Formats: sequence, C-alpha cells, structure tokens
Amino acid sequence: MDPHIKSFAAHLSDFRKLLLHMLLCVVFGVVIATPFAPRVYQWLTGPFERSGLDVVLRVTEVGGGFSVFLRVSLWSGLLLSLPFLVVLLAAYLLPALYGVEKQWIWKLGGASCALFLLGSWMAYNWTVPVALRFMVRVEDWMQTPAIFWEVTSYIRFVIRLLLAFGMAFQLPVLVVMLGSAGLVTVSQLRAGRCYAITALFFLAMLMTPPDPFTMVLMAVPLVLLYEITIVILQAIVGADKKAGVQD
Repeated sequence: MDPHIKSFAAHLSDFRKLLLHMLLCVVFGVVIATPFAPRVYQWLTGPFERSGLDVVLRVTEVGGGFSVFLRVSLWSGLLLSLPFLVVLLAAYLLPALYGVEKQWIWKLGGASCALFLLGSWMAYNWTVPVALRFMVRVEDWMQTPAIFWEVTSYIRFVIRLLLAFGMAFQLPVLVVMLGSAGLVTVSQLRAGRCYAITALFFLAMLMTPPDPFTMVLMAVPLVLLYEITIVILQAIVGADKKAGVQD
C-alpha cells in the first residue's frame, strides 16, 4: 500500500477531530458574542423601528427576555464562528482535490458568502419592514388590531427571514455546481423554466412565514437569480468550449 495514502481509520480520526474543532469554534463564538447580545438585539429591532408602526414590542411571559438572550447569543456566535468553520472544512477537504477543483471551491465559496450576505441584507432592509407593515394592515382589515407583539415571536420571525433569504440565495451556486459537473445543461434549465418557477414559489412558501406576501417577496428575487444563473452557466460553458478548441 502507498504510505502516502491514509487508511479509512485515519480519515475517520481526522473527521472526528474536525467535528471537535468546529464545535469548539462555535462555543468560543457564542462566548465572545454573549456580551454583545443587547447590541445585536437592538440591530434586529431596526426593521421594526423603521416600519413606523404603532405596535410596541413587549415581553409577556416569565423568562421571555432570557429566551431572547439565548436565541440572539446562539445565532450571533454561530455567524461569528462561520468563517473559521469554513477554514477548518477547507483544510480538511482541499488536500484531496486537484488544482482546478481547489480554484472552483474558493470561487464558489466566495460567491456563496456574498450571496448569503446579499440575501440577508435584502431581507433586513426590505422584506422584514414590508412584511411587518403587511401584517398590521391584515390585522386592521380583520378588525383584530394588535396593541403589542411578543418580543420572542418577533426575534424568531426576523432571524427566520434573514436565514431563509441567505440560504435561498445559494441557488446560483448550486446550479453552477450542477452545470459544471454536467448534471444539468443550459437547454434543460431553459426548457424547465416553468417547473423551476413553480418549485421556487413552493420553496419560498416553505421558508417564509405563512403569508403569501412574504412568499412573493422571496420568490421573485429567486426567479431573477435563476435567470441570471442561466446566463452565467452559458458563459462558463462557452469559455470551457473555447479553451478546449484552443487546446
């Protein structure tokens, strides 16, 4: 056997160490983020304050503030440790890849982070305020106006939307990976456009709160990203063909 090739037991040991190091990173991230939980909470209430609503946020149950503190600290620590988690995962995977594959990993990784931030930024600055105003209008129309909203419910709503938009905006990365691997083609993406749009609306329905307005706010950007991804994949395929002809 080649002494430079690790055995299955060695790979399993490395994977166990990877999981342990990633867990430690998350724990340290939560510990570091905990003192900043009040500031993060104020940042999360920014969309509510910009909405100009007459509703107020209140804690209506014993331990509600502590629940908000735990939720904010956990997600803040996870996001803080995310870059280190990516570095640890890359250090584990990259030695097994070729040079071209490593370049693709770094490019797609950078694009994935940028798209996640873009989706979260869009949700924070646009979707959350619009969705909150829509909720108030529905409550007024139903003649069930809300005097206050529970803080825990609001924080859960905002974090869910930020994460949902960030994850949903990973669609271009996934499609480019499938296209580069030859699993899908540009012609297939164009031919299946109607099915893809239906699937995107269904995905938006699953990832957003149960109201059609927020679903549309997510689905429309996803459809636009789908069309942009087709153009990007076509450019990549054209560049690969051109490089093959030159070779």
